[in-house]
Amino acid sequence: MALCSEIALSYSFNYRIRIDAEFYQPRHLEVDAFLSSIETVPLGRVCTKISDGTHFTPNYTPTGVPFLSALNVLENRLYVNGNHRFISEREHRDLYRRCDPRPGDILLRKVGVGPRYAAVVPNGVSEFSIFVSVAQVRLNESAGLRPAYVSTFMNCSYGQRQLLRFNKGIGQPDLHLEDIRLLRVPKATSSVQKEVEDLVASSQRCREQATSLYAKGTAILAATCGYLDPDLSTTRGYETTLSQMALNRRWDGEFYKPKYRRVLASVLRAKKIAPEKLIPIGQVFSFLTNGHTPLRHDLSIGEIPFLTAEHVFDFRINLDTDKRILSGHHTGELARTSIRKGDVLLTIKGKVGNCAVVRKCPEAANINQDVALFRVRNGYHPYFVAAWFNSLVGKQLVEQRSTGGINPFLGLGNLRRMPFPVLDPRDYNRIGDLVQETIERAQDAEEESAALLHTAKRRVEELVEKEAAK
Repeated sequence: MALCSEIALSYSFNYRIRIDAEFYQPRHLEVDAFLSSIETVPLGRVCTKISDGTHFTPNYTPTGVPFLSALNVLENRLYVNGNHRFISEREHRDLYRRCDPRPGDILLRKVGVGPRYAAVVPNGVSEFSIFVSVAQVRLNESAGLRPAYVSTFMNCSYGQRQLLRFNKGIGQPDLHLEDIRLLRVPKATSSVQKEVEDLVASSQRCREQATSLYAKGTAILAATCGYLDPDLSTTRGYETTLSQMALNRRWDGEFYKPKYRRVLASVLRAKKIAPEKLIPIGQVFSFLTNGHTPLRHDLSIGEIPFLTAEHVFDFRINLDTDKRILSGHHTGELARTSIRKGDVLLTIKGKVGNCAVVRKCPEAANINQDVALFRVRNGYHPYFVAAWFNSLVGKQLVEQRSTGGINPFLGLGNLRRMPFPVLDPRDYNRIGDLVQETIERAQDAEEESAALLHTAKRRVEELVEKEAAK
């Protein structure tokens, strides 16, 4: 206890008096001493503004001005093309007085469990507002530091270890603005900063290419088959028959919204390739199951990557997960959900309906109860099936068969009964091959983007280590 007090007092001049023991862990003191051996500058000295977003929840609207939270700030990438909410123009103007993100500003994820990612607001982005979970950092142009270099340092190991050290709270860790000001940024030559900036810019171009290819892959099915755009408007009143309710085994009124009938009609009346009929998609599966979480297991312990719904997107699987299970779980109670190349994963809880084919599978990986795993029978193309789920039609049919409001759930029984078009096997293969080629190009571009970001971070870390070795 005396040792902790002594350490706290010795660091009080730099960090104010901190009484939380975590702040003085040896691993943090080691980084602190390491950075003290090189020339650094506190972030607060080179900034004209360090602020955060609104501290109250605004009134969300269907459209309007984008409103970003911590989930929209990724590693050197700002996710503003979806997965965000909107607020009205009037409310945006009120919030803009406090926080006005503009191109060149750095946004930092300051609330929540996990990495404190930072990203630079790119050129060409329209106005948006941010929540309190995001910090805004604006550098002084005369400070000699480029935003891309500073954000990359924040994302590298030395920046992350500093930021995570300042976390306060347990359930919902938070970075205070005064602590962000204390972040020590190494000085670097203009040439090094330009090199890092170019790597980040190249990564962004690869990411944009991947985004464009994913969108193209999603649109292939509808364009090739010639689906008409269905009318998705809703009406206050509609009706169905008792026999239909008995046939569908659904008694909730939402299931019988007329828009779902119009969606199926757009498929049956396709201009180019109309299906012979619609069958339950369960007839396409040769295998269907979902996983579970081992009882009383700490998911930070283990050797086997463990995927949840948050790791599965449309046509994409993020295998970089920090969740783990033991080998005994993987080969024992979860043996049936061991994923392999060619398997198809579908999210069935929370964000329902994201579908992706396993392409580059690690030696061993598994899934939890929020993800369904299925394999298709001979004669069907896995990428065609994935394209069906990820299309506008598929999204609507998944919505129809999901239960629950706040936290949607798609049971395996309801999934099996989802309609699927019967086409000539040659059409399945032709469309599936085209989707596969497009998605694989998108995934390759995405991997190249990640590799460039890794190179940029490593370049900054090498700079720090080289300066410390002098």
